[in-house]
Order: sequence, then structure tokens, then C-alpha cells
Amino acid sequence: MGRSATLERDNVRLALINVISDGDSGTAVALVANQPNRHVQGLAGVGAVLLEPVARVVEMPNAPEAPGYPRVLMVAAYQTLYSGGDYASSQELAGRALDAKQAGTAPLQGPEIEMDAWSLRAIIALSAGAYADAVAAYSKAAAIARQDGYLGVAANYLSYVVNARVLGGVDPQKAISEARDAVALARQSGMPGAVVQSVHSLALVLAEHDPQQATALLTEGLERGGDFDDATSGIFITGCMVAGRLRDWKMTLALSARGMQGWRWDMSPLWAAIALAECTRAIAETRPEVAAILRGAAYAAFDHARTIRDNTQSTGREAAGPGSNFVLAALTEAGDLVTAALGDERRRQLRIQGAAMTTDEAVSYALANIDPELLAAPIVQRDVAT
Repeated sequence: MGRSATLERDNVRLALINVISDGDSGTAVALVANQPNRHVQGLAGVGAVLLEPVARVVEMPNAPEAPGYPRVLMVAAYQTLYSGGDYASSQELAGRALDAKQAGTAPLQGPEIEMDAWSLRAIIALSAGAYADAVAAYSKAAAIARQDGYLGVAANYLSYVVNARVLGGVDPQKAISEARDAVALARQSGMPGAVVQSVHSLALVLAEHDPQQATALLTEGLERGGDFDDATSGIFITGCMVAGRLRDWKMTLALSARGMQGWRWDMSPLWAAIALAECTRAIAETRPEVAAILRGAAYAAFDHARTIRDNTQSTGREAAGPGSNFVLAALTEAGDLVTAALGDERRRQLRIQGAAMTTDEAVSYALANIDPELLAAPIVQRDVAT
């Protein structure tokens, strides 16, 4: 996250804490509901900026009567999803937000709240491995954003459609046209983050069959703004998946580390799992013991993300074994490399050690075992090809 974005985040949070202390529910609701980030990436970004104080706003006296309260509930839904993986509570808050909008008299400013509700459903479905459901839900969120003229937001959601298709093998040919559509929308919007996200998603689609063009697209994304202020972890997670499919392990490590470093408190369980998995494969050949521990942590993170499947209305989790999901395939490959270097028994011991870590402990361990220069150097100055 850039310095100005960090400063803005801290200032908004401090202002919110102050108005909560003063009991000013109207201003507190307005601070949450009118966050500029809602136009950039939907309410997920607002929850990332404001963190814990949002839950206090939900419970403030007279807050339900304030204009914008439905959006506060939706921010709280995202925050609940990201902070603890409480998916049932997250869905309940989203339902309350939609009900509050219907009951309210003042129109909400900004994107339709239904857009954020569909995005929330998509995140839950994707985490559960229900890729087709995630594609459908993200598609609906993108359509709402596009209809309302939020082209950059629509591009982001369409990019997530692409990512879900590629991860689950859901009609990958269609993903190419959707990715190109996302890039066109993003360029039309002029939103830097949307351009990078969509370009990276197009690179993800092409990486296996046209690595040269995929490399060029990844390079374009990094040159456009590897350190821009409105970056989201999704940009870096998509980028590290592209680099992993290109088997550029130095860049894979750089991008997975940047995603974990800048957004460790706000990453969804699935994003954390992907970052840890890609990091594991990137260092498996050079640091097998570290990779073995991270591999256990990555599998545990995927298991954590999938615990939601009993709480969803999903049509079911698609098969996502190593043969159908390239991220899981990378973890399998890392396991083979670790076994060759350390032996099967030592691999098992270290995997158990990693699996016992919390996600935060695993991220801290990963970052502590990455070259500090790789973490500190601007991504835009790194070479994609090594």
C-alpha cells in the first residue's frame, strides 16, 4: 500500500473513532457510507480501510435512522468475512443491509448495494471451491456496476469472473473474451487499479498458451503501477498467479510477498491461501525446509477457506484437485521438490508444523524468510524475466 493511501486510511479511522466516542452516529454513518473507496473497488475496500470501528457504528444508537446505514451494514458484512471468516454472520449482515435499503426513505448514493451483495456471494462461493457459482455471482455484480456507469468497478468484477473461470476450469475460452472486455472497460474508466487488475487477469488466461503475450501484459501491469495507492491485494494475488503459471519464481515470490506484506490484515482467507501457495513453490528449490513449512500452512489456509461450504447456498463444490487447479498443482510440485531434497519423513514433520500455524503466523514466517531487498524494492524496477 502506498504512503498516501496509508495516511488516508489512518486519518479516516481516527476520525471515525473520534465521532464514535462523541456519540455522533450520523457523522459516523456518513464516514463509512461515503468512503471514496466504494467507487474504486466496492465495499470490500471500505471495510479494509476502516477495520474494527465499523462494528461499533452498526450498534450506535440512532444509526439505523441515518442515511447510508444500509451501506454500513454491508461494509460490516465484508469486514466480518475478511477478519475472521465468519461467513454465516457475513451473509446475515448483507441480508440486513438489503432489507434496510428497501425500508429506507433516502436513496443511497453510489453503486447499488445489490452489487456488493453479489460480490460477497461470489467471494464465499470461490472460497468454497464452487467456481461456477462464483462466476455467476461476480458476473451479476459486474453487470450492475456496468449498468450504473461504474466502469472501473465493473472491470474489476469482470476480472474476478476471469480468475474464477481459470482457477476452476470453467469455460476458459469464454474467459479470454471476458478478460479483453474487462481491459477495455478499465481503460475507458481511467482507473489505474482496474487497468492493472484486468491486464493481469488477461495475462492469467493467456499464460499457458501464449506466455510471450502474458509476460508482456504482466510487465505492462507492473509498469503502470506496482506500488500505486489504490492497489488491492487482488492485484498482487492475480499477478503472482500469472508469474507462477509462467514459472518465473523470482517474480512469483516478489508479488506474493507484496500481497502479504501490504494487505496482511485485510486479505480474504482464499487470497492468503493462494499467496502462501505461490510463495511455497517459488522457494521450494532453493529453501526446501522453509517451503515445507509454508506448504503445510498453505494447505491449512485452503482448508480454512473451504469451511464455508456448509454455510452457503452453493450448487456444490467442483472438483479442484491438482489436475484442475494450477495453484494446487504448484503445491503438489513443491511437495515433490521438498521430498527429493529432505526425504518423505522430514517433509511430513515440517508440513505438520506449518499446518499448526495461524494464517497470520504463516504470513509472518513467509515474510521473515524472504530477502528484505525483494520486499523493499519497487516492483516496477524488477525484471519480469529472470
